[in-house]
Amino acid sequence: MRCIPERIGCAVLLALFAGGVAFSSDGKLVRFAGEVERDHEFRRPIGHGLVFALIPDRFYPGVISGWTITVSPQGPVENGECQEYSGVVMPPYRSCNPRYLSSSGCCTAEQAVRMSPRNFNFVLNCGDYQVEASRVKIVLWPGDHSDNEYNDALAKLGSSPQGHGKLWIDKSRIGKAAREIDGVNYGSLDWIQFHVEIRFP
Repeated sequence: MRCIPERIGCAVLLALFAGGVAFSSDGKLVRFAGEVERDHEFRRPIGHGLVFALIPDRFYPGVISGWTITVSPQGPVENGECQEYSGVVMPPYRSCNPRYLSSSGCCTAEQAVRMSPRNFNFVLNCGDYQVEASRVKIVLWPGDHSDNEYNDALAKLGSSPQGHGKLWIDKSRIGKAAREIDGVNYGSLDWIQFHVEIRFP
């Protein structure tokens, strides 16, 4: 393979072709590639004590297929709340967003794989997760809070330090869903091949 000069050098390209993870010298840029089949998980450590994962959608078997993009702590989680660091900084919170790589009422499987790249954000630790989760809760359910609390939470929502990622879908295999949603067959994501770039602050 002939190496092409780029920001983090030929070692990055070699690591990707070998199926590994490539880190920049300062650990702030991470690149890797992978593939995953329907109903299976994909997990890859990305440094900084975190793991990137594609978690299969198992809530509506036969109707919706695909994955949710997640970033989680590596190893045991002592605090039951701090299990996933992306959802609290990925609006919209009550409808479709780029984390949901799946067929659903939002889009068909064919449309889902055309949404590439998919951008995602994540906080870096449990403390920031708790701060952002509290803000999201106030913004989504303001009835139990004062106007000042609501306005403060809305103004500060998503202001914690974050990492940013992109996922490109390179190849895919799509089938027919086993069941329909309101008379529509949204299809099944049976397999994808992808590559990911993540930047830390």
